[in-house]
Amino acid sequence: EWSPGGNEIVYHRLLAAGYRQIYKVDSGGGAETPLTSDAYHHYNPQWSPDGSWVVYHKLLVAGNQIYKVSSGGGAETPLTSDSYHHEFPQWSPDGSWIVYHKLVSGYRQIYKVGSRGGAEIPLTSDNFDHWYPEWSPDGSEIVYYKLDATGYRQVYKVNSGGGAEIFLTSDSYGHRYPQWSGNWIVYQKQDATTKWQIYRIPSVGGAEISLTSDNYNHRYPQWSEDGNWIVYRKQDATGNDQIYKIASGVGVEEEIMIPKEKQFLSSTIVSGSLFLPGGREWTVYDISGKKVDTQQLAPGIYFIKIDGQIRKKIIKVR
Repeated sequence: EWSPGGNEIVYHRLLAAGYRQIYKVDSGGGAETPLTSDAYHHYNPQWSPDGSWVVYHKLLVAGNQIYKVSSGGGAETPLTSDSYHHEFPQWSPDGSWIVYHKLVSGYRQIYKVGSRGGAEIPLTSDNFDHWYPEWSPDGSEIVYYKLDATGYRQVYKVNSGGGAEIFLTSDSYGHRYPQWSGNWIVYQKQDATTKWQIYRIPSVGGAEISLTSDNYNHRYPQWSEDGNWIVYRKQDATGNDQIYKIASGVGVEEEIMIPKEKQFLSSTIVSGSLFLPGGREWTVYDISGKKVDTQQLAPGIYFIKIDGQIRKKIIKVR
């Protein structure tokens, strides 16, 4: 996990003694620095938004608990201490809360606790399993996946202050590992061929959009910081898991017919992208310099593709 300033990387490391400890290293390389060193396993460290703390879950005899440690090192601080399993903590954007899933009464529920400790607060409490919560960018909502009454893992969200759960997907396919960026949520979904593909959906709900569709498994999607790319691991033709990325911008596609006299040669394909901070006129010229098409575009980020045969595709990304 990158530090907020990008200067360090934190991770868990399996040592010769047989335990996973929390370490960090300078992002430019150098000596590793241990942050934990006892006879327990530590998993999935996450930086606080200000970079001063690292939170993780720790495997104790009495159950997995949420701990934090100063990013400069020092004594560990327990944030939970009951006899239930707590896993995969995530800081809220303002650093005030930590959300995680907790195995209680036979089901994994979404909980949060103050980053300085205190009483745990349940955000879900039904007879279904909930996994891997993730904060919205503004901290007002939490997204996760849930094995619900459909019999499949679906993408859900809930207000970070509690309340009714809202389902975002509800079909007969499995969905896992949702990640939030702006107004979109990306996740992996098992398609009709049983392969895991990358999908995204508006955070307010709506139609799912497929970003991949080949005969390979795609897993664990993550947004780039600017929201323009999604990186994931793919088991491709090599038979091994490789790292891939794909542009996140699919958006609403508009096809505009170009008069025959304005067509390019059928073999010509031109593509590119541009950012429009304000309303701009987008103009196409042929190879001789003659203007063949003009259109006014609203502010946004666009992907433009010219097909020499009949059409122009303008896809608004953001």
